[in-house]
Amino acid sequence: MHIEWTAPPFHQLSEYLIRYNSTEAGSAVEFTTKSTKTSFTVQKLQPDTNYSFQVVAKSDRGLSPPSFYVTEKTKPSGKLPTHFIYSTASIKPGQ
Repeated sequence: MHIEWTAPPFHQLSEYLIRYNSTEAGSAVEFTTKSTKTSFTVQKLQPDTNYSFQVVAKSDRGLSPPSFYVTEKTKPSGKLPTHFIYSTASIKPGQ
C-alpha cells in the first residue's frame, strides 16, 4: 500500500507518524517514517483484508491534527487497487 501526502505548513517538520490497522483484527500499528519525505509504502499487508490508515506530521512544535482514517480493502493478491493522498487533514483516494 503506497501512501502520499502534502506536507502541512509546519515549521521545522521532522517526520511523519503513520497509523494503520486491520479492521478484522483490530490491532493497530504505529510507526514513524524518520523522514520528511511525503510518501511511504506499507508492506506485508494481508490479502483480501480491510485496512484503515491515518497520518500525523511531527515538528519541533508538536503534532499536527491527525488525518481522517481511510479504509480500503486489499485485493486477494495483497495489493490495493489505488493509493491515497494525505492533504494536511485528510487522506483521500488518489486518481
